[in-house]
Amino acid sequence: MSGHPSPSDLVDLGIVYDAQGLKGHIKVRPYSPDPVALLASKEAYLQGYEAGAKPTVYRVQSAKIHSGYVVMLLDGIGDRDAALALKSWAVSI
Repeated sequence: MSGHPSPSDLVDLGIVYDAQGLKGHIKVRPYSPDPVALLASKEAYLQGYEAGAKPTVYRVQSAKIHSGYVVMLLDGIGDRDAALALKSWAVSI
């Protein structure tokens, strides 16, 4: 057993709307007006929109509310280009 949930166990909480800044932060549009689960999560699962795409787990370094979005910094996403590559991906926990 890998210790990671199966894709069917994940709950979609938002979508990557854009990059934020130059250091790799992502701006997530939450589906809930109170995104406490996104703010408290230590891991986030991101999944592309392509057919057959599987979720990739990222460790959450930081998460905060900014202008109605959740701005997250994830391990392995180190610059704006990497963050932009995740645009429109689903964010789950």
